[in-house]
Amino acid sequence: KGFGAVELNGKIYVIGGRNEAGFLGTNEVYDPVTDSWETKNPMPTPRERMVLVSDGNKIYAIGGFNGSYLKITEEYNPLTDTWTTRSPMNQAREGAGAVYLNGKIYVFGGFNGSQYLSTNEEYTVSSNTWSTKTSMPTVRAYLGSCVYNGKIYAIGGKNGTGDLNITEIYDPFTNTWSSGINMPTPRSFLLVKCDGFKIYAIGGYRNGYLNINEEFDFSTNIWEIGLSMPTARSEFSGDFSGGKLYAIGGINNSGYLDINEEFSPLQDIEEN
Repeated sequence: KGFGAVELNGKIYVIGGRNEAGFLGTNEVYDPVTDSWETKNPMPTPRERMVLVSDGNKIYAIGGFNGSYLKITEEYNPLTDTWTTRSPMNQAREGAGAVYLNGKIYVFGGFNGSQYLSTNEEYTVSSNTWSTKTSMPTVRAYLGSCVYNGKIYAIGGKNGTGDLNITEIYDPFTNTWSSGINMPTPRSFLLVKCDGFKIYAIGGYRNGYLNINEEFDFSTNIWEIGLSMPTARSEFSGDFSGGKLYAIGGINNSGYLDINEEFSPLQDIEEN
C-alpha cells in the first residue's frame, strides 16, 4: 500500500510503498502489452505515501514517510536504470497531491505528522529548483489529482473534519485556485486520473473500503456513476496506458493486495 505508480513509454512503474515486511524501495515495471512484470533498480530511500510523477523522460519520487516525514526528491532514469538525488522540497510531508505540467512538478497538500497542509510547491525540472506558490484553499492530505486543459484538479482527501468531496482547480499561469464541482462521495486514499475526456475518481476509503467509480464529464460538467472497480480498496495506485486504466495493489479488509485490475473507459468494461 501507499506506493506510487506512473506510466512512461507505455509501461507502468510501481515504486515504493509498505507491506508486512515494512517500508519498500521496490521498483517493478508492468508491460500491458505482454501482461508481464519486471524488477528494476530499487529506490534508494524506502518509503510510502510519497508522490510519483513522470516528465516523460524520468520519474520523480518526492516526499513520503518511512518513520520520519520526508522532503527528499529522488529521480529515476529508466534508460540507465539508475537513481539520482535531486533538490528536496521545502515542506516534509506524506499524502500530497502532485502532477507534472509544462516542465514543472506541482506538489500540494499533505500531512507532516502534526497538521494537514495546503502548501503548494513548484519544482522546475530543468533547473532542479523549488519555489512556493499560492496555497490550496483547503488543507488536506490523501487526495487525488490530475491535469486537464492546462489546469490542475485536486479532488477529495481528508483533514481534521473528516473525508472530503472538494474539487479545487489550480491555474499555474495565473497562480490562482478556484472551486470546481464537488465529487458526489467524500473519500480519501482514492485514485484520480484524467484521460482528456473525463476525470475518474475510483475507490478509496470512507467508513470502509470503496470500489465506487465516479466520473466527471468535461463536456457536460456533471459527475456520473461509472462501472465500479471489482475490488474495493484504498491506498492503491495506477495509471493509463494504451487507453486503459490499471488499478494496482492497495489494502482492504483482506490485507495488503497485489491485484491488478484493468478498466476500459470506452467500453466501460473492467477486467481482472
